[in-house]
Order: sequence, then C-alpha cells, then structure tokens
Amino acid sequence: MVVSPKHRLAKRGRANLSELGEEVFIAHIVESPFRQRVIQLFAKHHVPLHMDIQLPTIESIKRFVQMDIGVAIVPRMCVRWEIEQGLLVEVKVRELHMPRDLYLLYRRREPLSHSAKAMFDLLKPRSAPTGDAPASEPHAS
Repeated sequence: MVVSPKHRLAKRGRANLSELGEEVFIAHIVESPFRQRVIQLFAKHHVPLHMDIQLPTIESIKRFVQMDIGVAIVPRMCVRWEIEQGLLVEVKVRELHMPRDLYLLYRRREPLSHSAKAMFDLLKPRSAPTGDAPASEPHAS
C-alpha cells in the first residue's frame, strides 16, 4: 500500500487491516484477480473498503495518492521509483500478502537467443525449483 508522505501512516510504515476502514482507496477501474483478492480480504476481516475513486491508469492513481487524496494498493514495481524519490511512502499491511507467480514458457528443444537467455537468467527463481519448474535451464547456441 502506498500513501502520501503527509499521510498519518507514512511515518509508521506499518498498519493493520483493521486500521484502514476509514481510508479512501484510489483503485484501478479495471477488474482483475488482484482487485478481487483485495476486496475479499477486506470482507473476510469485516473492514469497510471505500473505493470511492476509480481511475483508468496506475499513473493517475499514483498522482492522486501523491496529492494526499487517498491511499492505494498497487504493485510495488509500479511505484518503486516514486518511493525511492520520496514522492510516495510504502506502508506494509500485516494481513496483505499477495505474491504473484510468473511463468516463463519456452521450447526446450529450441535454442534461445542471447537476449532470451539473459531474460531467463534474470527471471529464474532464486530458490530450488518445484516440481512444476523446468528440469534444465535453456541454453543459447
């Protein structure tokens, strides 16, 4: 979750879901599984979710949060720069854990280009592969 540096939670950097019932959430107007998970999480904990403002782009959501109009739950990769620059503050919500899985598909019998191999190396898991992971890494010819 991100807030304006002026927001009451900015200095704390942490919050419980129960503390967020009074917040105005700025949400993405597009329906997504991530959005549904957030809605379900608030309902499960019986916390009101006030999505009073819904905008079409992540950029517009970030600007509204910067202006201290509300708070937002957005992917960290979308706000990394703004957090580093001090334009937004990340607030960790104890009950909000939403890891995303990324799957990379490729043809095992086809060699990868150098750029595809570099991308694979960048994206491969840092932990031991599970049963669903490829048995061997691709190689470039």
